[in-house]
Parts: sequence; structure tokens; C-alpha cells
Amino acid sequence: MQMNEHYENIQKIQKLIEKEIFNNNFDINTLKTINAQMTILIDSLNFWFAYGNDFRYKYDLEKFLLFVRNFK
Repeated sequence: MQMNEHYENIQKIQKLIEKEIFNNNFDINTLKTINAQMTILIDSLNFWFAYGNDFRYKYDLEKFLLFVRNFK
């Protein structure tokens, strides 16, 4: 995976999260929780990217999307 793919993935996940947020009426506490988890996700993606672990990188992205969708 190249650096530009990594940044594109982060932008895509942000857009997907925004879509989920705008399609739901999340309260402020839920938004804070999602934001905190997003920070952890980005750190995790940076870590897996640096070590070239594409499997774990994709796994963390998928799990985060499920995490956000479970707030419905």
C-alpha cells in the first residue's frame, strides 16, 4: 500500500462516518464516543501502514465501520 492510498482510505472512512452520522440523530455523547474511537482508528491505521500489515489495516477499517453502524 502506498502513502496516497493510506490517506485516501482515511478520507473515505471519514466520509462514510459523516454519512452515518447525518443519517442518524446521534446525541452529543455518542458523537464524542465515535470521535474518540476515530482517533484510535487513525493511530492504528498509521501503525499498520508503517509495518505493512494490509490485512490488519483493512480489518480495523471494517471493524470501525461496524462499530459506527451499531449505534443505530
